[in-house]
Amino acid sequence: MSNKKLKLKLELLPIYVFIGYIIITQYLILSNYTKPVINVLLALAYYIVTFRTIEHLNYKKISRISRIFINASIIILMVEAIYRWLHPVDLVENISRGAYIYRYKISSIMYQDSNFVGIYIVVLFFYCIYLRKYFEEKYRIHLIILFVLCLLTLSKASIVTIILFWIIFGMDISKINKIVLLILLGGTAGIWFLKMIIQDDSLMARYALFYYTGKYFKSASIFNQIIGVGFGNAKYYMNIGAHSIFIVFLVEAGIIGLVALLFLWVHIIKKSKGQALIVLLPFSLNALALSGHSITFLYCVLAIICILSKDSQKYFVMCHEDKKHYKKIVIKGHSWVKN
Repeated sequence: MSNKKLKLKLELLPIYVFIGYIIITQYLILSNYTKPVINVLLALAYYIVTFRTIEHLNYKKISRISRIFINASIIILMVEAIYRWLHPVDLVENISRGAYIYRYKISSIMYQDSNFVGIYIVVLFFYCIYLRKYFEEKYRIHLIILFVLCLLTLSKASIVTIILFWIIFGMDISKINKIVLLILLGGTAGIWFLKMIIQDDSLMARYALFYYTGKYFKSASIFNQIIGVGFGNAKYYMNIGAHSIFIVFLVEAGIIGLVALLFLWVHIIKKSKGQALIVLLPFSLNALALSGHSITFLYCVLAIICILSKDSQKYFVMCHEDKKHYKKIVIKGHSWVKN
């Protein structure tokens, strides 16, 4: 980057405006100098730095960087899983409530608990799916390892998200078969959810979260509804942590903050020609249950996808075999089809 002029790019304007809004409201108006604010700003900064660093690189270099990023992440995640399972936390008093498995969730060396690790794995998993779908990269072993690591997080939301969107984006089967699988999965998940919501404290807490959010908005001032209460402060106003990324921004950054976040995501989806949905949809579902303020990995991946999507079909070269035996060229990840 030192050899390039850092000009203001129009396509990055929405994220600059979003960062400006957060700085003005959080630091100047709300006087909120907490670590969560820094984490949010850092995550957005990752998008800008990643975008500006790789925007002039060719696909071969970006592919090599991506593989290093994914491999390094998997190594770190394996270390995290091994440590967490070898150092369970004593929760004897909660075993009667079925909380025994939580002793293997809250000794993470990466985040507060393994649910945050799960959402990191989900983003990596579907970035691999993206590279396979659009660039025919070989990531089968990586996907298997990431799925096993996701199972080891014991994060129900992450596991369900991977299975659901693997059917949608990853399986090379007909639409009818996908619909049948999704119906079966939805029915099974619905029965399991109704059973677990009564027994599982974490699911009860998710239900309570929406209740307390509605209760907060009924009593909150117009100012707090519009501007927010400051990142990391929801628990002081709602008597419960915000957890869900949409409630986090709604309560802590206000209605304007949530709208700005959604506008930024729509902008990224549009600029990536819809390709960012492969990562953003799974992340959004997972983040409905839980998401931290520090999601640098998400914005790093979204920036790469935006760069790769600018002219994705230029990365595919026509096959030099006898063209009389083929009827379709390679475009956006689809193979030649024999007559």
